[in-house]
Amino acid sequence: MKIAKIFTSLLVLGLLFAQDRPVSTYSIVAIDKESGEMGGAVQSHWFSVGSLVLWAEPGVGIVATQSFVRPEYGPEILKLFGTSSASPKFILESLLKKDSEQNVRQVGAVNVVGESVSFTGKDCVSYASSIEGDGYAIQANIMANPGVPEAMEKAYLSTEGSLADRLYAALSAAEALGGDLRGKQSAAMLVVPLKKVDNLLSSKIYDIRVDDSPNPLEELSRLMRIQKAYIFANEGDILSAEGRLDEALDAYNKASELYPENVELLFWGAVILCTDGKFDVAKPMFEKIFNINPSLKEMIPRLENHPMFPLSSDTVKKILAL
Repeated sequence: MKIAKIFTSLLVLGLLFAQDRPVSTYSIVAIDKESGEMGGAVQSHWFSVGSLVLWAEPGVGIVATQSFVRPEYGPEILKLFGTSSASPKFILESLLKKDSEQNVRQVGAVNVVGESVSFTGKDCVSYASSIEGDGYAIQANIMANPGVPEAMEKAYLSTEGSLADRLYAALSAAEALGGDLRGKQSAAMLVVPLKKVDNLLSSKIYDIRVDDSPNPLEELSRLMRIQKAYIFANEGDILSAEGRLDEALDAYNKASELYPENVELLFWGAVILCTDGKFDVAKPMFEKIFNINPSLKEMIPRLENHPMFPLSSDTVKKILAL
């Protein structure tokens, strides 16, 4: 009994001390008015860094809180972004004044109109620094070499493509300069719509977390590829419903090219085409699907007159005959 009590006490102390360890290494938060998105990305030698660092709300803003992390900065800043017309700098400074440990905090934030702020406390473990620009904030601590935020900024601003691609380029630039002195363990990316949305299903474009990996950025890149495939598949569904079949097929093919190891994305695209009476268009898709994964053919009878995928009995027979 005595040993059990000692063990419990040590465990509690361990958890308390763990909260005082510096979390995160480098992160970027940004908005992209052209694409109508805002998001952030982070990499660290810390387990599940994404669960602590990145916070976002459509129509409000994006926040990264790190170093000797105080996660509360995320929801607190977002709440004030949504209820106050004050600048991000004023809002963050007002919160820091109440923080007795502000000297070890590192925070970056951008509001929905692109105003940014980044703060690095004087006692953050070096190399530690941060920069802010029009629509973005970048921060890093415990770097192997100085100049990481500047390298991230250059990569972010010079990379073409989606916001997610530009955020990833910033992370890669940091790693190329030496990254975290301690090594690497986890990474995350969070991208949301710039404008408010009316449902949770559409509130996140990317919400990817690599909690523990010897190569977190490589794994993050793989998961981004899969998420892009799903984005194209969803786009195909919308285009199909609008009767824009050529564009829908192009979107479905892009999804399949990005994620060839999973033909289920192509399968549901073909099913949706058939619910709209486009069996002839879907036929070559089904032939490819069943050749790769014959078991998906067993799904077809289960969708006959289904409320979400109402395949007619005649269409079911045609598909099964392939």
